[in-house]
Amino acid sequence: MHIPIPIYWSPVQVDLSLVHHPILTKAALALPDYLYNRLHRFMSVMQEMGALPQLEPALQILVDEQPRCFHAQEYTGIENPHFSISGWCGALEHLQHELRDVSPILWRSIASLSARQEPEVERTIIEVQDELPYAWAISDAALHALGKSYALLLKTQSDLFEATGMIFVHGCGCNHYIASLNGMNGKVEFTLTPDMQQNVAREWFDHFLSELYLIIVAGFPFRMNPPEHESLAVMSGQRPNRVLV
Repeated sequence: MHIPIPIYWSPVQVDLSLVHHPILTKAALALPDYLYNRLHRFMSVMQEMGALPQLEPALQILVDEQPRCFHAQEYTGIENPHFSISGWCGALEHLQHELRDVSPILWRSIASLSARQEPEVERTIIEVQDELPYAWAISDAALHALGKSYALLLKTQSDLFEATGMIFVHGCGCNHYIASLNGMNGKVEFTLTPDMQQNVAREWFDHFLSELYLIIVAGFPFRMNPPEHESLAVMSGQRPNRVLV
């Protein structure tokens, strides 16, 4: 069965009435231009869908947090016999300095979840939401976004591992824990138990179905691309319509 990739997506028409929206007004000072552009386009789509009022509180936090820096000393004095929280948070602070445009929401969320009670024991974010710096949905969204940004995920995990020998595991069910990677014969190995194998299969399937909706039905993230972005060429029919077999 051949499923045509839709070419009916159109780049979002930026809603100029949003230019003086309080969030965008503040975002213009807090975000670099290329992120501001995507936020503006996203808000235009959400306004078109009638969903903007529901998202405004989270977007306001996103903008408010951008100028703030995460500091490792926020977690100074917290001890864990299984891994170095100070080393973990130090790696996150270094990542923030290296990747200045990534929201500190991400680094602060990873830090807070590593500093909770027994972080090596799997918990859901909802179960530990009192220890989070933001509403649980905001931290959860930041962590899901990390998992889908493969280069950023690999960079983050490699830096955390280099500093502590540990990595951060986050599932689509909002479950998370700190895991140890065991070096064996010069290789790094992360072993999945049979139960974990079922979990990752389910999680992949859930995200696959979610992505099908986002890509085919909603047209994200392409609708947020500026008009000159090459991915819009397929949508506008300037390139042959590819098919999925």
